[in-house]
Amino acid sequence: MVLALALFAGTAFAARATAAPAAKKAAAAPAPQKAPAAPAAKKAAAAPASQERTTELAGRLAPTREQVRSLPGGITLRIAAGSVVERQPSTHLPLGSGSAPKTRTHVVKLIAGRVTGSTPKTGGLPTVALLVYAPRKVSAVIAGGRGEVVVRPESVTFGALEGEMLTAVNDHWRKLPEGQARSVEGDGATNQRAILGAPTFNRAQSLIVAPSDGAGSVEFDWRAVPQAVSYAVSIRAAEDPAPIREFNVTSTNATVEGLRPGRYVLSVAAVDRYGLNGKSGTTHVRALGLELPAGARQLGDAIELDRRQRIHFTDPKGLEVTYGKATAFVPAPRDVGLAGGAATLVRVRVPGERGELHLRLVPVEVHTGISLVTGAKGWPREAGKLRIAFRDGHGRLLARAPDTAVEVRVNRLPVKVQWQRRGGVMEGTLPARAGWGPYSVGVRVKDKFGQEIGREVLQIATSEKAKPSTSAKR
Repeated sequence: MVLALALFAGTAFAARATAAPAAKKAAAAPAPQKAPAAPAAKKAAAAPASQERTTELAGRLAPTREQVRSLPGGITLRIAAGSVVERQPSTHLPLGSGSAPKTRTHVVKLIAGRVTGSTPKTGGLPTVALLVYAPRKVSAVIAGGRGEVVVRPESVTFGALEGEMLTAVNDHWRKLPEGQARSVEGDGATNQRAILGAPTFNRAQSLIVAPSDGAGSVEFDWRAVPQAVSYAVSIRAAEDPAPIREFNVTSTNATVEGLRPGRYVLSVAAVDRYGLNGKSGTTHVRALGLELPAGARQLGDAIELDRRQRIHFTDPKGLEVTYGKATAFVPAPRDVGLAGGAATLVRVRVPGERGELHLRLVPVEVHTGISLVTGAKGWPREAGKLRIAFRDGHGRLLARAPDTAVEVRVNRLPVKVQWQRRGGVMEGTLPARAGWGPYSVGVRVKDKFGQEIGREVLQIATSEKAKPSTSAKR
């Protein structure tokens, strides 16, 4: 669609003249007339992004995070965090031939920051348009496409992202072709150039793990774009255009953390020296939710769990899995576990994609250290303290003793012991006995599934003249 320039200078001037008295009148109105707008603006600013997207812009807005607002006729206005925007009275502009009807045009004033306007695309005369006023007597019209306006202390910049724009300096209007940017410097000089191209991703994970506590993270990088001074990174949920996180980096890589299960769109745009975002490169990421059973834990790229436990996928629909080095994939089940109780590699992918998510499941390694601690007289003359220390495969004391069943026998006869847990250690009192014996103390430890994880036989000295001693045998 081509925007006509006929009568545009005079019409724009008239539109500005029409808006000015209204604005002046509004400014002169008593304060109580303005008061009702404040609670509505405050409520809109505090509303979730999904509600902000359907809330019409009214009055002045200075958001602390990006907001997406709508204007009648299908216009979407994306307002960057830290911007200051004012809604102005609407007008009608002649965007077609001299005999064509004028187009209803919504008007906003950008005092500082950035706005991106999207208007409906039509095959003929636009049905609605957006006029943006900016400092230094510059203006822009977006009709049938998408454009961006950036106001900085040293410059004002327009970018025709999709479709043509019309831009004006002192009411001198010119077309701005799609893919072009125009900046007006503080001294009035203009700079027209091509908008920076979209970054190309080198590596981006399309499938990541997101535990149910929201600890998922994704790393990605892209190729440098010539003349870029930084890169604007944003991430949003696939079904919501409002970003959930935005930040700028000067490097060509980024990491986004704290992702919950779901589908996301990552976007990266090169930023030029005027602060204008170039075209965005996008990639899609799916965070696969995992629910770990009680006692299981994630150790780096491995998930440690008991032999009979299984991890659960929160949303496996549309994914497929295989195991080890197998090449045949099947639809992803709701849960997976250790194959035959041994370490298992689970490979997950989106059908048709090469990238795979690897889940390395390993059986819990629990080692027990069983000992009998005695006082000066020694057991069996005085009660002794049985101690069981639980350690992992690296010899580190566990933070918490696992659920176990402990069997204690003295000379093969069962003895009841009351156990207390202190972190990764269990302690119980072994009652005293008359005489020196001979005695043997056997301790057997089983996990909650009945699997033996530790056993010791303590031989007690039999000589009354000898000092009590203990030795351990498997």
